Amino acid sequence: MLTIAGLHAGGADHQQDVFAVERGAERRFGASVPLGSMVPGYDRNRQAALAILGWLEAHADVDPSLAAAIRQLA
Repeated sequence: MLTIAGLHAGGADHQQDVFAVERGAERRFGASVPLGSMVPGYDRNRQAALAILGWLEAHADVDPSLAAAIRQLA
């Protein structure tokens, strides 16, 4: 997901860490990637899955059967 965000949002203000794409993602993407809703903690995994799915659907092609399965499980 962060790789897709890098392709779309660019994150030009901050350089990506060469060893870990997730390191510094908050600085690189700011509000363009709603990380707070995507990683809310163990108690809200279902909501996080739906937030990630929604973001991916807005920025990439997501297989409809995969999206439906995720929604059914959430």
